[in-house]
Amino acid sequence: YTLLAVSRDTSSNIATSSPITVTIANTTGTTTPPVVSTSIRNLISNGSFEQRNTDGSVKDWFQGGFGTNNAVFSYTATTSDAASIAEINITSYTDGDAKWFFKDVLVAPGIAYDYSMYYKSNTAIPVTVRYTMTNGSFVYVDLPIASAATIWTEYKAIITPPVDAVSLTVFHRLASVGTLQLDSYSLGIRPGNPDANAFNQGMISFTLDDGWLSQYTNALPILNTANIKASFGIISQETIQAAMTNRVSNPSLEITSGTSTPTDWLFGTYGTNNAVATFPVVGYEGTNAAKIDITSYTDGDAKWFFKDTDILAGESYRYTSYYLSDATTTLLMRYTMKDGSIQYAELGTVAPAAVWTLYDRIITMPANTKSVTVFHYISSVGSLTIDNASLVRLETEPKITPSMVLTLQAAGHEISSHTRTHPSLSTIATSTMIDEIANSRSDLLGIGAIPVSTLIYPFGDYSDSVIQELKNAGYVGARSVDRGYNLKTTDKYALKIQQVEVTTTPAEINSWIDKAIADRTWLILMYHQIDNNGATLSNTPVNFQAAVNYVTSRSLIPVTLQQGIAQMNP
Repeated sequence: YTLLAVSRDTSSNIATSSPITVTIANTTGTTTPPVVSTSIRNLISNGSFEQRNTDGSVKDWFQGGFGTNNAVFSYTATTSDAASIAEINITSYTDGDAKWFFKDVLVAPGIAYDYSMYYKSNTAIPVTVRYTMTNGSFVYVDLPIASAATIWTEYKAIITPPVDAVSLTVFHRLASVGTLQLDSYSLGIRPGNPDANAFNQGMISFTLDDGWLSQYTNALPILNTANIKASFGIISQETIQAAMTNRVSNPSLEITSGTSTPTDWLFGTYGTNNAVATFPVVGYEGTNAAKIDITSYTDGDAKWFFKDTDILAGESYRYTSYYLSDATTTLLMRYTMKDGSIQYAELGTVAPAAVWTLYDRIITMPANTKSVTVFHYISSVGSLTIDNASLVRLETEPKITPSMVLTLQAAGHEISSHTRTHPSLSTIATSTMIDEIANSRSDLLGIGAIPVSTLIYPFGDYSDSVIQELKNAGYVGARSVDRGYNLKTTDKYALKIQQVEVTTTPAEINSWIDKAIADRTWLILMYHQIDNNGATLSNTPVNFQAAVNYVTSRSLIPVTLQQGIAQMNP
């Protein structure tokens, strides 16, 4: 059939038309319950009317009509899922029509789609495709009429959307006195299409790596204004330790569990001495401090120390605490390494102090350190009292804080894992790699981020064993730094990107966007700092704004990593 596509301007009631070719086939005589075809991926949400909204209405379906008639819409909802159908009845009719229609499906111009549904009717039913165009207008195509059918009958069509079509729905219109029953809708790209692995329409993702503070201060307002949701790759331990966070739990010893030991603190002693631990005693601040008294000493030592706390290897931290003592005492840092071994480093001795005195030391953590604690010990006759311990990372590169992560999530952005400490995953021990993958997700879930279902590889480094651990940990996909565009068949655990650097121009980004639109592929942009510092992987807020503006001006769908993966082949 060569039909007319009619564009109606509802404000002026003027119609224009242009020819478009559509192939239609009807199959009648079916007596078995209608089922949706499984030969193609069904793009119609809730095609068989089985799902309900919380108010009881049919999910992703709408009712429409106009004119003078008494159309009544209904649907069945029985205990048998296969029995749900939609229905329209008209007993008094002058003009107009009534129809059920599904939520618009995104489509690509020039690509053939298989459309089918089942119906029963005691009157002939006009059928119309409504296209939504890139400029927001509607184009209507009248398909061949569905003949009256007293038994379930399949209506089939091959539909090719016209140029500039963005989405479509289909109206089966009851336009007379009569009854129409509807079920089992299906729409999918025809098998054998030359680009059947492309998406229905080009997609774009803004991904921002490493959790830089500039992403929060400069990129987030731009994204929120444009209502574009991005994926933020968070290095969990850097975020947890950001913003001068004290790594010592219960630092002022105020929390107790009804025992003679403060929560998350321990007392230790060895050698020949009669060390006595006392808690609580009057503190520097608050009410609690911890004391040690030795009145008989031959050798060994005694100390209070806080529960081991995770730190970032190679980073600098400031350790401070207050103490009282009538003897010379020593501070010692104990390192627990990533392989489980223990190392010690003496921080120095301190002179007796009759009044509360501050100890202050900057410490650079050795490579491969996982966690630390500090022993402030006495190794002679005398007394030592400690309070208010603090271990804080000295940030040279400010990162997003845990509370900022929750703000990002509340605005609809995706929180992706970027591992715990940003190592090259394929080059480290398997146990450490598993910890980086699984526990980065646990860290972020602990902050309150959810669901944390995607991961961004540090340095783009991955392998088959890394991918397997991602699957074991519950991730649905991961983004690499391999260059290219993504199709529905791309490996979900090796998603390709285009890298945005300080030298990347808006024109270059626009060309990537144009290609994704033309090829109906998924473009993932990789950003780092959004600032004016001129670092290799930075991009200015002005250029970031330009990219967002161009996306909003084109028919390119912004998606998060999780949303894009959901549209890929199973």
